[in-house]
Amino acid sequence: MNSCLLIFISFSFLTLVNLQGYFDPPSTVDRQILSRAMTVDQGMMLASNMVMAQEDDKKFISGFNTGSYPVGITTNPITNKIYVANQYSNTVSVFDANTDKLISTVQTGIFPYSIDTNQFNNRIYVTNRGSNDVTVIDGSTDSVIDNITVGKSPVQVAVDQSSSWVYVTNIDSNSLSVIDGITNDVIRTISGISTPYGISVNPVSNKVYVSNIANSTITVMDEDNSSFIKNIPVGKAPVGIDINEERNIVYVTNYASNSLSLINGTNDTVVKTIQTGESPVGVKINPVLNKVYVSNIASNTVSVINETSSEKIKDIAVNPSSIIERAEYPYAIPTNIKFPLIASFVAVDPITNLVYVTNTASNTLSIIDGIEDESIVRIGFDTNPDNSGFIECNGIKNLNQNTTTITTDNEATCTAVPERGYTFDSWSGLAFSTENPLKFKSSEYGNILANFRPTLSTEQYIFLIGGVTGMSSVLLGWFFKGGQRRKFNKLIQITNKAIQDADVGDKTESIIKLENLRRDIFNTYRRGSLTDFQFDFLDKRLINYINKISNL
Repeated sequence: MNSCLLIFISFSFLTLVNLQGYFDPPSTVDRQILSRAMTVDQGMMLASNMVMAQEDDKKFISGFNTGSYPVGITTNPITNKIYVANQYSNTVSVFDANTDKLISTVQTGIFPYSIDTNQFNNRIYVTNRGSNDVTVIDGSTDSVIDNITVGKSPVQVAVDQSSSWVYVTNIDSNSLSVIDGITNDVIRTISGISTPYGISVNPVSNKVYVSNIANSTITVMDEDNSSFIKNIPVGKAPVGIDINEERNIVYVTNYASNSLSLINGTNDTVVKTIQTGESPVGVKINPVLNKVYVSNIASNTVSVINETSSEKIKDIAVNPSSIIERAEYPYAIPTNIKFPLIASFVAVDPITNLVYVTNTASNTLSIIDGIEDESIVRIGFDTNPDNSGFIECNGIKNLNQNTTTITTDNEATCTAVPERGYTFDSWSGLAFSTENPLKFKSSEYGNILANFRPTLSTEQYIFLIGGVTGMSSVLLGWFFKGGQRRKFNKLIQITNKAIQDADVGDKTESIIKLENLRRDIFNTYRRGSLTDFQFDFLDKRLINYINKISNL
């Protein structure tokens, strides 16, 4: 199947379903652009340009990179993993929830869209709207078990943890597929539902709730016999659904009404409507903190709702989900690609109280601290040399390879504490400084490196105290080392300036200049003006950066 045909499939559920102007059908140019995108690694091209970029005087908030066009997201708190469906990479990214580091990348069907987890048997289900199937992933090995054929353009998936039944909405077939999660067989197809999109199951009440975009209703079904109970009118273009099983409250995002409907699951009536941000799509409950999180793709925010009072607490800024046209892209990305091709979903880890949000256009995940309801970034800590000391940041001791999260753009204070035989020298990584403690603000992911240098050994101290004869040589050694430190600090400044210039200069010319600087530093070291450690530090920093820009 060629790329043009794949793009045609991806847009079919937009063009075949009349959604009364809520979504703009793609133009021919859009199809051509997205078709070209299928032949390259779009994820790398977009992600490198989107994080921490500046557009319309609005700074992007940092997140960690995913594949291309991330949409669906789910977590498994038991295994501490995060799963993200990358729509235009045809992959699922698996991240370690403790470190946010990529563990593995799993190949799926065409245009993976939604994703959900059965925590009991550790299986992950992914809808592939381009290939009309569901990919089943074994969470213990992060490998594909099966691909199950369902209806046309499957978009949303929901797992009933109690029965292991998996429900899939097929928007172009106007149907639901019910999969037995044990055998991976489609055991039932339910027809007669108008443009089904979102779906959620309440195993306590044995009810299934389906959002119908075109007629702005929620269909309620009996899970036991798949019979229709009623249709509930809600706001315009309802999409995302989540259920508080204990309180029996159903939450529905209304894309075209900029609102969230609250449904009483006992009598299936709307009890309240809450205004959210613009174009809400994803919705997820944190039952521990009694909060609801709603992703708003037009306003690039997440609305936080208090479940007890049913009032909005605040809106939190996240990375963009809507396309922004950028001149530096290898091809022009049109600005009229809209929902449901562009969609942002939410996942909550009730153990860590972290909230994860997919930012489709910026190819990132944003993280929110669910206790403070603030966006956060993760910082790693290292020392050089190894085991020469540790870093205490905001009162918490961090050893090598430790990570911590801090609120975006809030000031943090980190102190480098040397072990015996070492003294603090400088900071590098996210911040370059010789001040200790270090105060800095961070809006990006990365590492902080504390550099220590050796001090005089115990034997040298004994010699200094007991040997008058050696006093003059020791004093001369101190003077000489002081000159080395001054030379080292000057070369650090020169190296930092050279790297900054290389970021914006011609790659080939920048590499030549950096290699010349390496030779100058080596000559300085050969004359005895630098210690072994000082030379190694500067040389390795230049080599690492030369390798980095050489591979771009």
